[in-house]
Amino acid sequence: MFRKSVFLGMMVLLGAVLVSLVISGRKEEQRKATVPTEIVKTAKATATRSMAPEDLDVGESKVQLTAASRNQSGAAEPRALCQLVIRNRGRIAYHDLALKLQCLGSSGKQLGQLTQLVPETVQPGQVLTISDVMIDKLPAGTARCTLSVLYANLGPAPAR
Repeated sequence: MFRKSVFLGMMVLLGAVLVSLVISGRKEEQRKATVPTEIVKTAKATATRSMAPEDLDVGESKVQLTAASRNQSGAAEPRALCQLVIRNRGRIAYHDLALKLQCLGSSGKQLGQLTQLVPETVQPGQVLTISDVMIDKLPAGTARCTLSVLYANLGPAPAR
């Protein structure tokens, strides 16, 4: 008898839950769907980027390694002082050049690569000399470095 009353109570409870779910579902259906607000944003115009532009020739590049900076533990980290000459053989200007510095060990193995943004503009037919670009935090054991242009934005530099 006790089992029957417990079972009957659980069935009544389950029925009440189902009825409340059906009623709340119908109320949700009857409620009008709100119209989502539309947000229109205008995108700011950006420059087109050229990866490893063939128009830009790195005529001369010099990298001098120094050990002037210290990291948090007090150990000396090598730094690179870069100087290079870039010639624009194309018919359009390039700006915001990104230089790729490949760090090589004494055996010639690549230890890593770093990038440095140079906010200069190279006009068509112009030769640009970039000097005194300091790149910090070279990988330990760096014996020499090579420089190349990783990418550049097309067109003249926007007014800032």
